[in-house]
Amino acid sequence: MLQAMHWILPLASLLFASPASSQDTESPPRPNIEGGAQSLKPRPTEPATRLFVSCRDGSLSCVELDAGLPVKSAALLDLEEPLRFLAHHPTLPIVYALGDEHLMAVQWNASKNTFALLGKASVGIRGTHVALDPSARWALVASYGDGAVSCLPLSPKGLPQTPTDRMGGPEDPRLTRAHQVRWHPGGKLAYVPALGADQVAIIEVDSNTGALKWAGSAALDAGTGPRHMALHPAQPWAFVLGEHTSTITSFTLKENGAHWSRLAQTSNLPKTFTGSGSASSDIRISPDGQFLFAINREPANDITSYAIAPDGALQELSRTPTGGVHARTFALDPVGGRLWIGNTRSKNISTLSIALDGTLKAEESNWPAPGEITCVLAR
Repeated sequence: MLQAMHWILPLASLLFASPASSQDTESPPRPNIEGGAQSLKPRPTEPATRLFVSCRDGSLSCVELDAGLPVKSAALLDLEEPLRFLAHHPTLPIVYALGDEHLMAVQWNASKNTFALLGKASVGIRGTHVALDPSARWALVASYGDGAVSCLPLSPKGLPQTPTDRMGGPEDPRLTRAHQVRWHPGGKLAYVPALGADQVAIIEVDSNTGALKWAGSAALDAGTGPRHMALHPAQPWAFVLGEHTSTITSFTLKENGAHWSRLAQTSNLPKTFTGSGSASSDIRISPDGQFLFAINREPANDITSYAIAPDGALQELSRTPTGGVHARTFALDPVGGRLWIGNTRSKNISTLSIALDGTLKAEESNWPAPGEITCVLAR
């Protein structure tokens, strides 16, 4: 079932596309890592041409990229409430901005470099993260403060509607400090890292009604504080990032994602780290499934790249400064050649190149944001 993600990534890379120069598609062999040599898959030829950046001051920016580097703001829209996270429609030129109170659909006109607010719906809870199902019929919103998840239907034109169902709340400890939502590619299950409950909730979503049903959970060690997670695009693996312990816990997904079996745990901190705490924040896997990237906030302020072995084991490849303070989020290029880090407290976006062997290198690029960055989306 997880192989279904292969069609999602190419489709997403076409969203908001504009002409761009091609990149080399020939790749050298990957190093032999715990299980035999593999060849790097050829990268697509359509890199990102712009970034969408949300800030706590309510601003949504579109930033043009030149050869992968942010050069100037193409548009700015004030959505008049603190923004928390961004998502995109898989086929329509719509960016979804999650605010404190609303989920807002914003249309992007690439030819005119303009934003237009198409519509919004009250979420009913203070949202933290939003994700669309593969069919773009439903949007799930996680709430850190309320410990809840809401399901909002999307119209055929991509407009958010009144929530159809909600799960959790102050009296339900199962979703305490829900921090993220990730959909299983089949579109019937969703996963919610609940930082305060030390588990990833497994929720069944009725594709016809949007009704939510508890389907179990995957437990993590006490005190881990699961914040974000990443699903492998080709293998039945999930990697969960613990904010409190700065660890990556890996799982094998069984029975079409309904049951999780723990594989291993890896520290995301430098071996020489002696400070007290360095909360991890975000985790992503390269489009070809070869590499995993995870961030530590201050005092480490670094991002680690790992090779993913054929058995799912992680091997550290490089550790690179984030180029700012309190990196809350980062975005990956659809072709896998770069990543962009949103440093919240220093209010800047830094650019790192991703070599074919998965190692990271800082680029001489620094884009100043209008406010404290909450999300970066590359298209």
